Amino acid sequence: MKLLEHPERQMQIVLVRPEGDANIGAVCRAMKNMGFTSLALILPDGREPDNKIVRTWALNAYDIFEGSRVYASLADALEDSSFSVGFTRRTGSRRRSRFFDLEEIAPRIIRRVLEAGEKQSLVFGNEQSGLDSDELALCSAAASIESHFAFPSLNLSHAVQIVCYSLRRALMGAAPAASGGPGIPRREADAAAGNITEELRAIGFFTLGDSTWLRNFFRDLIERAGLNARESEYLESLFRKIRNLKIHRSQ
Repeated sequence: MKLLEHPERQMQIVLVRPEGDANIGAVCRAMKNMGFTSLALILPDGREPDNKIVRTWALNAYDIFEGSRVYASLADALEDSSFSVGFTRRTGSRRRSRFFDLEEIAPRIIRRVLEAGEKQSLVFGNEQSGLDSDELALCSAAASIESHFAFPSLNLSHAVQIVCYSLRRALMGAAPAASGGPGIPRREADAAAGNITEELRAIGFFTLGDSTWLRNFFRDLIERAGLNARESEYLESLFRKIRNLKIHRSQ
């Protein structure tokens, strides 16, 4: 299989509610050091960064900021991604059932890029509070960067630099493998998860009204597995058959 000419371009750095324009500029430098060029911004309350401050800190990487895309929400920024990873130091079962180490998740991301050219998103919260639980729930997976317990919080640009470096290292040691086709983007994975959830609702699977947790589970499962369109449709059809069998036997 032919390697992508610029695989780094398939990996989007997403900054959620960044507060410091200096940090945005420093992130641009960190990205360009490692060959990453795709930056997405979700700005708090629609504010606009101070271009002068960003340029001062970005220096020769200011073109990264000039080419960045601004989204109204994290959901919008992830719509075209087939896989997304939220980076956070705040772990716990109430936030996500599993957290990956950076060394574990980096090769997985690279494999998806090389095998099918899939777009990946690497999501970082703001400088003060990081990603909240709702933002982390939008990501396909959660990961953390190992740091010392006495001072675990990393500067935003430092976190981006470490992640980009780890991905570049994984890219340098990776080789493309056979693939069953590109994984479906976020909007299709979310739609498939919604259809599966509704099939389960139709047979009375839920004792409570809120099925968001299970919908997110199936969406994340589809994205982590890298299911292509045909595989996703087959999975949906299995749940349709389960519903039809349940209804038929109840009559």
